[in-house]
Amino acid sequence: MRRTIEVRSQHAQYITQRSFRETIRALYAINVVLLLIGNEDEADKVHRMIAAQIAEVSDALRREQERLQALADDNGGVETPAYTNPKTLNLNVSTPQMGQFLGLVEQLDDLLVLCDGLWFAQIITNRDKKRITHDFRRKVYAQAREIIALNAHARKAIREQGRQEEMDQADAERDASELVSGSAVEDADSQDAENDADEAREADLDEPDDQASTTSANDGEDAEPEPKRRGLFG
Repeated sequence: MRRTIEVRSQHAQYITQRSFRETIRALYAINVVLLLIGNEDEADKVHRMIAAQIAEVSDALRREQERLQALADDNGGVETPAYTNPKTLNLNVSTPQMGQFLGLVEQLDDLLVLCDGLWFAQIITNRDKKRITHDFRRKVYAQAREIIALNAHARKAIREQGRQEEMDQADAERDASELVSGSAVEDADSQDAENDADEAREADLDEPDDQASTTSANDGEDAEPEPKRRGLFG
């Protein structure tokens, strides 16, 4: 199944440029590893775990979207900003988790568009906007890194079983890079320096002042979290 979305906000584009393709490759590779392992119970366990992790982040995004939408409604609504450089993102969805992660990016983009609308309407402050953007972009980015780390762990388990050749053969049967395309993932390398500088600036944000009209539920966490280590694949 092929899905295409438009990514409007700069910070959602950060996710697509920095980690989306690698995350999709990891989800594809994890599925390949599970087929090699041949243990249906283990495969179901891993798939359920990934789905639950993504759903947890999705719920956090949904709650914040609802909170900001209520704030907008209380103020008579806000205009949706028009963006000068929207990007397209195409994904050939081959596992449910791929579609789930694409939905996460779409949710993040919708949230940040609403946040921008509130900011332009002067309903939230500059500091509010930065905090919301930083916190929720980081949640999605951390989930991407968790999936990538799980794939690395899975591949290590296959190598330790002496089955690297099978893994390589399975990889060769389909190029995972063909799964993702679009302007939202193009020229990712050229964005790295700009993204790193932006990330450093956001990590140094001040605490919101007492007059802030709205604050994120995740204030006070300023560093990208390390992926959680799981006891899977041995």
